[in-house]
Amino acid sequence: MKNTRFNLSNNIWETASIFILVLLIFSILKHAISIAFYSNIYALASSIQDDSFYYIIPAFNFAHSKGLSFGGELSYGFQPVYELLLSFLALFTKTPQELLRISLFSNSLLFIGTGIFIFLSLIRGISNLNILNDNKKYIFALLGSFIYISNSWNYFDSFTAKENALAAFIFSFIIFLTLDKNLSKNKIFIIGFLLGVLTITRIAISTLLYIPIFLWFFKHEYKRFISALLIAPILWFIFAKIYFGNFIPYSALVKASVPSLPLTKETLTKAWD
Repeated sequence: MKNTRFNLSNNIWETASIFILVLLIFSILKHAISIAFYSNIYALASSIQDDSFYYIIPAFNFAHSKGLSFGGELSYGFQPVYELLLSFLALFTKTPQELLRISLFSNSLLFIGTGIFIFLSLIRGISNLNILNDNKKYIFALLGSFIYISNSWNYFDSFTAKENALAAFIFSFIIFLTLDKNLSKNKIFIIGFLLGVLTITRIAISTLLYIPIFLWFFKHEYKRFISALLIAPILWFIFAKIYFGNFIPYSALVKASVPSLPLTKETLTKAWD
């Protein structure tokens, strides 16, 4: 009887946590739909950063057989993986304005996905460490996800036609996979591949710092991990060199030439202001 009550209590906390998370997700979706699809297009375009259009326009042109171009010239001022995602979405649009709306909504879905993987990663991590009972585990996981989702800076930083939301989503998914107790060789390969994808989703010094951390964690399978890690960057850099004449984006050259950690620290400090 005691065990039955304990299990029932666990089920209640699990159900309640998931229910609250779903409510948060629907609130984000409601706002994202209203902004992305029902806002005045001029007001919407004015709400994002100007360099977002160096993603939108080349992606739209590429999907409509005009190449990765802006103003008739080849444009390489974007982060690669997100531009490929936008180019795919652009196949289903007739105008750049439609692509802008779809891209912003897609970023909100990626933002939601990150919140979900934070929730699942905390549950998996706490279970692995066995430091909290089941009741507290779900409460703690919900709290972590809530902190991320409810932070308006996180949301509006993701609600742009840029790579921020995609990079956060990929990273949260990598963490979730890494916390799996039963890491097979195939899973390690997938994690390495995704980390390689992440490095060309946001080409910056701070992103590259993740590599030695994960390499140390998978040092027992470092050859497999490194092989997987290199696939996506090598394929893209070969394409970029042939297509643009340059390996990495011009914007990334600027970011890579100065330390990004002080900027990251300053940004995080201001997140709750």
